[in-house]
Parts: sequence; structure tokens; C-alpha cells
Amino acid sequence: MLDFVRRVNHPNVKVHIDTFQMSIEENDLYETVKRAGEYLYHVHLCENNLSVRGIGHIPWIDIFKALKKIG
Repeated sequence: MLDFVRRVNHPNVKVHIDTFQMSIEENDLYETVKRAGEYLYHVHLCENNLSVRGIGHIPWIDIFKALKKIG
């Protein structure tokens, strides 16, 4: 997805991350968020089991550290 956004190179095309989907498709959520970097526009926070934060196994500390790192 990030490659697509870079190639389109339009201010209205950005990255939306969803922690539920990321928990299925990504091996390292911290690195995934960091890679999105300046292209990140929206973050959807949800547990791996679609429940509220803290009930599943999403590494929330890593997610928030990565978001802080990219500003």
C-alpha cells in the first residue's frame, strides 16, 4: 500500500492503518507504523478480536511508541 501511495504522489491519497487488519497481515506492528511515517493520515484502533483495547494481544505500547516517533 505504501508503494502505491508514493507512486500516486497526490496530497489526497494517504495511508489508513487498522490495528485489527495489521494483527493479521503484519509481523511487526511497530515497524509497519514507522514505515507509514509521513504518509499516515488515519489510525483505526481495535483489538485483534475486535474488542476494546486491552482485551486482545495488540502490542499497544509499540503502536503508540511508533506513532510518537513519526510525530
